This record gives sequence, C-alpha cells and structure tokens, in this order.
Amino acid sequence: MNDRSVERILEVLSQFGPGLLQDPDQLSQLLEERCGDDYRRENFLFSFALREALQEGVPLDRPLERDVLLGLGEHLQERLGVSRESAIWVLSALERVLLTLYPEEGGRGIEARPGNLPPLDGSGGRPLRRLSPRQRFWAGMGILAVVLMMGALVYRIVADRRPEGGEFRLVLLTALTGPQGPVGQARLKAAQLAVDQINAQGGVRGYRVRLLGYDAPDPQKVLPLARKATQSLRPSLILAACGNEGGLALAPWSTSARVPLVVLEGGDSRITLAAPDRPYPYVFRLVFDDAYEGKLLAYFIRQGLGRRTAALFFPLEDPRGVAVDRAFEAAYRRLGGVVTARFGVEGPEQDIAPALGVVRDAGTEVLVFPASGRILARLLIQAREAGFEGPVLGGTGYDDSLWAQGGSALNRTWWLVHAAPGDPGLQPFLKAYRQKYRDPLPRSLVVPGVLAYDGVKWAADALERASSYRPDGIRHALAATRNLSLAHGTLTIDAATHGPRNKAAALLYALDGMGRFQKRIWMRR
Repeated sequence: MNDRSVERILEVLSQFGPGLLQDPDQLSQLLEERCGDDYRRENFLFSFALREALQEGVPLDRPLERDVLLGLGEHLQERLGVSRESAIWVLSALERVLLTLYPEEGGRGIEARPGNLPPLDGSGGRPLRRLSPRQRFWAGMGILAVVLMMGALVYRIVADRRPEGGEFRLVLLTALTGPQGPVGQARLKAAQLAVDQINAQGGVRGYRVRLLGYDAPDPQKVLPLARKATQSLRPSLILAACGNEGGLALAPWSTSARVPLVVLEGGDSRITLAAPDRPYPYVFRLVFDDAYEGKLLAYFIRQGLGRRTAALFFPLEDPRGVAVDRAFEAAYRRLGGVVTARFGVEGPEQDIAPALGVVRDAGTEVLVFPASGRILARLLIQAREAGFEGPVLGGTGYDDSLWAQGGSALNRTWWLVHAAPGDPGLQPFLKAYRQKYRDPLPRSLVVPGVLAYDGVKWAADALERASSYRPDGIRHALAATRNLSLAHGTLTIDAATHGPRNKAAALLYALDGMGRFQKRIWMRR
C-alpha cells in the first residue's frame, strides 16, 4: 500500500470540501480522474471503507474514537472479506484524513509522560499475585470461550470467501417462449457459451460458474420470477434482458433484496438511477443511455460529417425520443452547431411535409430521427419524398427489419447502435458460437446474443475482483469496473450513474438493404 495516495485524497478533499466524504462514489470518480491508474487499489479501498462506515452510521465529521475504528476494521474483515493488511492501511488512512480535516477535534491520544503510561509488565506497579484454583478455572473457561468465538469468526470469513453451494450461480431473465422466444434463446445460448469458456479456463477463483435461464416473456411479470429465482437458487448475480420496462420494475426490488442486477438491454437512465446522480446501489446497465445517444449523434454530425445545421423529428410518446432530443440539442449547441427546428411527432400517420418545408427553407443540412419501428420508417419515406437528399441519422432505432417498412428511403442513412454484426471485434465470438452450436448466429440475433455473452464476461470479471462473495462485495466490484475489454466494446462504469462512461457505439451506413459497419465511435475528450 502506498501512503502517497492519502496525499491525493487530501488534495481532492481540500479542493471540493470535506462533505465529499459523505459521497464515496463521487470521491472515487474524482480520484480516478486525478490519479488514473496510480493508486487505483488504495483509492478503491478508501472509498469502499467510506461506504461501509456511512452504512454503519459512523460519523465522518470528526476524528474517530479508537473503539469505533477497531469496530470498523472488524466489520471490513469479518463481513466483507477485506484482508487484515488492507484493513489496517485503510483505517490508518481514514484516521489521518479526519485528523487533517478536523485538527481541533483531535488530541484524544495518550500523552507520553511519566506516570501516564502503563508499566510493560501490565501490573500497574502493584505486586503480582497468584490466582486461586477457582480463579484459574474461570480464567480457563474464558480462554476457551474466546477460542470458540475465534473459530466461529474464522468460519464466517471462510464462508464469505466461498460462493453459495461451492459455485457461482448466474440467472438470466429473458423471453424463451412467445414472439420473442427465438431472441431470448439466442441470448441464453450466447451466455452459456461465455460460461463454458470461463469454466474451461478454471472458472472464477477455482469455482465453477453455472447459468440458469428463466422464461420472462412479459416484462410486467418479471418481478415474481426474480423473487422466485432468488429464493430457490440464491444467485450471485442476475442478468436481465427484459427491455426498459423490465429493468425499471426490477431496479427497486434489487436494491431492497440486495441482489446485484445487470440490465443487458435498456437505455432508460432511470433503470439505474433512484434520483439524479444517486444510483441504485445494486443495479447496473451494460449499454449506454438515451441521453448519451443524443450527445454522440451531435458529436458525429459536427466532428464526423462536419455539418453545422440540423433538425430533429422525435416521437412525443417515446421516452427515448424525448431524452435523445433534449441531450442532442444541448450538446449540438455546445459543439457550435445550429438546431434549425425540433418537431414532436404524434404517430406514424402524421404528415410532416409542412415541417419539412420549414426545415428546407432554413437551409438544414442534416435530419435526426430518434425513433423506431413504423414511425421511423414513415419519417424516412416522407423526408425522401419531400426531396431531402442530405444525411439522415437515426441512432439506435435501426435493425435490418426496418428495410421491409422503409425500403429505399433507408439508403444513405447513418446509425449509431450498441453493436453490429460486421464489427471485426465480434468475429471471435461469432466463430466460437458457430463451432459450439454447429450453426451460425443469424444476423438479426447477433446484437442481443453478444450483449448476453458480454454480460456474463462482465459478471465473471467482477466476481474475480470482488473483495468477498457477499452482495456488497460483488456490487462494489461491478461499480469499480474500469477499461474492461469485451467483444462489443470497452466498458468503464460511471460511479454517478452505474452505466457505461464514454462507451463506443457501432457506426452503420445503410445501403442496398443492409446496415454496413464502418467503425466504432466515441466522444474524444
């Protein structure tokens, strides 16, 4: 452990104020931005200890009494599996920080002066006396009780370091029957492929990983399934592919039940946020949210296409469209772009010809359609019928089935999606899938398949790094994910949102009936 990391912690606290001790996630993020990879373990341990101190009601606005520090140290070791060396370091760091921030509250130590320190023989200066047989008996019983308590403590620590049933159990909630059954079955097979690869390499810390799929065709009924799976299997982590609706239903339950949850698909930021900048402790998203989509669209138009003027048409009843619209407008203006018009669309049958006339007269260079399905297809058709030949961008609303509705109107359009079949980075996954199941993964199922595959890989990485196998240890490891290389991209989790930070999207150019992968794109800072 490096004590220079404490100096960095004090620098951040002096700049942003001691109140930052009450927000360990924000402190961790600021330390990462300042230190990078330096002192990563020390910074993680410090913010980890702060979270536990706050959860246990330990006051952090003054130096701590010795018994409070010792109690916190025992808590870190016994319940969370932190090593003794790490616990000693983090308690010393916390004590130093609090004494530096609140020097007027210090001075509680023992002054080293004659008569104030106990004699080394422990006699207090009085003659030692022998114990009677009765006293020796009760002293022996006391020692025996201490030994039994230590044995129980060791058992608890070992139990915390061993997963339930001697294996790591992952539950995947997805539709396995009904209209979405083929998609869910592809997810389950891709996730099992990841599990098999992990077990073939020795598992996680020597323990086998086991995957169990639960059929969740109705997002409105996913919560009882999650409860049932938790009660019967006691999984280490749940993976959910039930869209925004399922993720929103599971998030509050996951926190109250203390079950780590990874939502594989769903860009609604409310899935992981209990309030702005206050994430649900146990809930995480694999894909970027709708607001980030809007910012990335703005970035690509300005930096990639070099265009200055743009107009948006978004569905009023779609939360994604509204979120993209707001984020795009703010980001585009910051980048020096001009938003010539913004139009809310009520449905696929709405005639937007008058609005397109306004857009054309304003000299608009680019149209942005953050929509999906029939509404998106109709917007594209009407734009082409009105004679607009400039670039059109559509965000994550694209899939190959859109050609059946939009036809040639999709030609020469751009899309930013979570993953793409033509991405070279996905080819090892697709090859392994084909070899295992003797059948290629259909193009339309590549994205849900690779997200499930990468969700398992992320879970295994977090379990490998977790300080203990209890839910608290696992969720802190998920939150501490940094620069994890996955098949579809590199993952870093934002402590303020529990979603990806500055994650790459796959850029597609639609031409002749297919979305053609161009490259991965992210905002360069």
